Amino acid sequence: MNPIRNVLMSLGLGLGLLAGSAHAAIGSADNVPAATLLIPHFEVDLNGTGARTHFTIGNSASTEQLAHVTLWTDYGVPTYSFDVRLPSRGVVEVDLGDLFINGTLPQSSPGAIPLCGSSLPPAPLDAATLTGLQNAHSGRASSLFGGLCAASNSGQARGYATVDVANVCTSQFFPNAVGYFISGGLGIAGNQNVLFGEYGVTNTREARSFGETAVHIEASDTDPLTSTPGNYTFYGRLVSGSASDNREPLPSNFMARFVDQSLSNPNAPVSTRALIWRDPGRVNPFACGSPPAPITGGKVVMFNHQEQVYSDRSAISPTRATQVVPITGLPYDQGMLAYELGFTSSLFPTNQAWVSHVFTSVSSLTTTREEAQSNAQPLNSNNGSLPVTFPQCNDGLDNDSDGRTDFPADPDCATATSASETASICNDGIDNDGDTLIDFPADPGCASRFAVFESTECSDGQDNDMDGQIDFPADLECASAADISEELFNFECGDGIDNSPNGLIDFGADPGCFSPGDAIEGLGVCSDLRDNDSDGLIDFPADPGCFNQFDNNETNAACSDGLDNDSDGRIDFPNDPGCSSATSNTESPQCSDGLDNDMDGDTDFPNDLGCLSASSPIEGTQCDDGNDNDGDMLIDFPADPGCASPASTNERPECNDTFENDGDGFIDFPADPGCSSASGQFESGDQCSDGIDNDSDGLTDFPNSPNCISINDGSEAPACSDGVDNDQDGVSDFPADPGCASALDASELLGVVNPACSDGIDNDDDLLVDFPADPGCSSAADDVEFAPNQVAGTSVRSIPVAGPFGLALMVLLVLLAGIGFQRRRQANQG
Repeated sequence: MNPIRNVLMSLGLGLGLLAGSAHAAIGSADNVPAATLLIPHFEVDLNGTGARTHFTIGNSASTEQLAHVTLWTDYGVPTYSFDVRLPSRGVVEVDLGDLFINGTLPQSSPGAIPLCGSSLPPAPLDAATLTGLQNAHSGRASSLFGGLCAASNSGQARGYATVDVANVCTSQFFPNAVGYFISGGLGIAGNQNVLFGEYGVTNTREARSFGETAVHIEASDTDPLTSTPGNYTFYGRLVSGSASDNREPLPSNFMARFVDQSLSNPNAPVSTRALIWRDPGRVNPFACGSPPAPITGGKVVMFNHQEQVYSDRSAISPTRATQVVPITGLPYDQGMLAYELGFTSSLFPTNQAWVSHVFTSVSSLTTTREEAQSNAQPLNSNNGSLPVTFPQCNDGLDNDSDGRTDFPADPDCATATSASETASICNDGIDNDGDTLIDFPADPGCASRFAVFESTECSDGQDNDMDGQIDFPADLECASAADISEELFNFECGDGIDNSPNGLIDFGADPGCFSPGDAIEGLGVCSDLRDNDSDGLIDFPADPGCFNQFDNNETNAACSDGLDNDSDGRIDFPNDPGCSSATSNTESPQCSDGLDNDMDGDTDFPNDLGCLSASSPIEGTQCDDGNDNDGDMLIDFPADPGCASPASTNERPECNDTFENDGDGFIDFPADPGCSSASGQFESGDQCSDGIDNDSDGLTDFPNSPNCISINDGSEAPACSDGVDNDQDGVSDFPADPGCASALDASELLGVVNPACSDGIDNDDDLLVDFPADPGCSSAADDVEFAPNQVAGTSVRSIPVAGPFGLALMVLLVLLAGIGFQRRRQANQG
């Protein structure tokens, strides 16, 4: 048996055993027994030498159940369906390789389920049907659809699958058919929440494989979310919005981490692929070569690993129902992608989706590949918006309902950053100023078709400045007929001239203008539409030397220029430890320059205790500089009691300065109760400056303790376990505060994505959580928990099941549990 089959079957059985303890909630993405399973992507190499997909269907009920499997192409056309009987507490494997290559269906007996006697166990597909199925999923003309096509021309069988709990056996009945769903689970499909499953993809030719739980979709005919006609349900676009399927919808907004080390770590690069499923609605077969319109709308925003948005443009554009998209060519080798995949349809105001990332690590020396899958985290269960806004000309929406969306498709958009898709006064077909001249270029008052005035002072027939001269060219103070002022001083953003020059004139067209009265038309070299540093990249966000559109220098900083500036064999942030960020302009600060800058006999981090990290700009602090900075005849740590450590910046903190600083009548340690030691920064007793490791994590005070946001922070504990209502929502800490993922969560705010190294989650499944416990974390602000030579995934679901390449211990425990369960069942049967 294929190794991944063993893993899937073992994990499937283990998940069935654990399922009873999971908490179910309609409308949330949770891993609990469900009425429908979604296998969001499958692929099968029809030659049998490459990709192959397996999935399991489990039954958590004590009675037999029937599962109805439907295969869909990558455009969303249903092609074939079959039934699988599930024994009590049983798991059945479906090998799509056997189905697509050999025509073999999973074998199961009819049991006592109605109408199954004539169809179970199923016979193999006949040759014509098998060829038609292969063609339907690989982009060729298919006999299943009278010679029409149904998929992209990939050469492989690709698509997705749905699995519904069913009441009766049927022959080739799809979920879009009348009678398949009847509210209350009274149709062909039922509403019993009993199914669970996993899926995996192996590729023997490329020596890679990954696996993950299927998407579990619950049904309820009593919850208003899934029983009220007009509400968006999972099959809502196939049942005309009737909610007769009673299935909960999936989210549309997600956040997921990515890594692409193909350039920065060629010996063992880590790369990322995104598996993206989007609700296609009802899609019909099509004439080959004329595929259906792409799924438009939605965007994918890239954040760097410090969670700073890099661009207001979409990083990738998923346009089919299911696809695999390599995450490559982005300016950073690690960070996060925020997905907003909803769009307005004729039925519903948004659209559901599912996203997961697959991480691949490959050694160039051994060609060994290791893969792990990570489901993207839904931003919330109600399709909340992304943490960044888009201008109308790049938001994926047809805001002015003219049938054209965004720049450059919509002619009313001057650039992708234009705020409005609506036609401007100079492009609306109306004579707005009553001069019988309409729009640009006919009306001389229009500097361009994007201009916001048809009538300006220099074209209105009035002597506005009372100088005896009227309009351009008679009034010498008018730069053009489109100049908004007859006065001598001309605002560049309203003078009708391309001052930048970038081919765009004035406010409304030039992104450097925020109003017609702006004195200067250009923001700087990072928004002038020129390649100022001759690197082939123009302006923000394309040029990594630009950190925003106001940046006046396109030249890359030393820590993002692709060069090994300090000749240490490591290039740029985050690979060079001398770089504190991508904007740092030195790869060799004092704490990593190979010099004993403070002449204390110790050189660089970690040898020099005055260095907090390799990127610290100076080696010496007051408590490690060899000087008696406070004049108490005691020098540096540990001699001076005012120093909590060599990295302390002040030899004379409040608790050792002989002053009564906090007005309580007590002076310094030990007299002042607010001072726990002589090195306390404040007499008021803030934990993050008291010189004590209050939370016993081995790290003391700001900036060393990851939960201290400043020296004035009153607690070293994480926000979700500090006893304080930090977000002022009336509830404090985990589990009471819904914004807390765990007691270690650093933020009580709902929807806030903390850096991976301070989010209270074991993101890389290595049983170590956050900085400093996890060696993959360089600091609490690090947004990637796994080390460069480690690949692992993140599960945001409620049941802690690791991927097949995650924890060997978890697999072993689940396997042993499954064996024990099987033995008990055999004993009971005996």
